[in-house]
Amino acid sequence: MAEASADMGRGAGAGLRFAYIAIDAAGKRRKGEVTAQDDQQAFAQLKGEGLHPVSLKAATSSAPKSAKTSSKPRVSKPAPQAAAKAKAPTKLKPLSDRLLAELLANLGALLRAGADIRSALAILGAKSSDARVDAMCQSLSADISGGLAVDQALADHLTQRQQFVAAIAAAGQASGSLAAGVERAAAILETRMKLRDQLVSALSYPGSVEDTCKM
Repeated sequence: MAEASADMGRGAGAGLRFAYIAIDAAGKRRKGEVTAQDDQQAFAQLKGEGLHPVSLKAATSSAPKSAKTSSKPRVSKPAPQAAAKAKAPTKLKPLSDRLLAELLANLGALLRAGADIRSALAILGAKSSDARVDAMCQSLSADISGGLAVDQALADHLTQRQQFVAAIAAAGQASGSLAAGVERAAAILETRMKLRDQLVSALSYPGSVEDTCKM
């Protein structure tokens, strides 16, 4: 895989180096580097090699250049403001269990169909009629493109009771099947909602019987 990345880099000419984590056609997790003009081109190159990227970030060797170019604007203060805006999506209000389960189930289906994680999130965000789902998909995509692992990005958007979703996604990714991980998390959420509904119904039943007797 390293050789394939090197070949892609030569064809691309001068560009940036990106470190990636991806899932291959056999469901195995692969790590390596690819040279491209930007992250979008890097994603496209990896996808062309039959890989499904789950994490992509600029290689460490490119970091010093970024640091030098960003050191000057700090005097005029726009850089801190831009950084604050970039972090804003992680403060979005978490989705309800119902919306989260639906999002995860659809995400798993797209990943199984061969979509990479960023493309899948873009599709789900665009097709959703709920602005909160769209905002979460955009934020997750930005976090993952910035180098966060999928489970870490998810954890920033979950309530305390939903944190198990990130753990299950991490287990699925480690086993080579992120799709299976998010689908299992969706199934657990759906089961939990059914149990909650049954409990509410059972607790409200004696009261309704009592009201009927009084009539």
